[in-house]
Amino acid sequence: MSEEITKLPHPKSPDHEWNGKFSAGNQAGVGKGRPKKDQEIAALEAVRRAAPPERIEFAIDQMFLLAERHSSWKAYDRAVTLALEYQVGKPVARIETSTEDPISASVARYRAEKEAIDAEFTARHIETAAR
Repeated sequence: MSEEITKLPHPKSPDHEWNGKFSAGNQAGVGKGRPKKDQEIAALEAVRRAAPPERIEFAIDQMFLLAERHSSWKAYDRAVTLALEYQVGKPVARIETSTEDPISASVARYRAEKEAIDAEFTARHIETAAR
């Protein structure tokens, strides 16, 4: 009986079953996901035909020649960066793994410093008044 209930469509969303899972033929999954392997291979082959290694080598050589001709260190840097990223490999992008919110931490440090200054001022004021 319980399996029959879970297979019924959800009253507010026909694409979902009662248990929250997507029902068969739902609209959320249509056309989504990774392309099929044969499409991926066809796309890579098209890129290889359009830009064979000789053409890429020529383009990089032209980048270096133009950078040297115009004495542009910025252009030279981009050409070297491009070449190294594909020869050595692009570095992995670093991500922040800290669980502490930087804004909240900054606000907390500011409040602590303010309280310390206020306490010092109050202590000096009391000391001065006692004299």
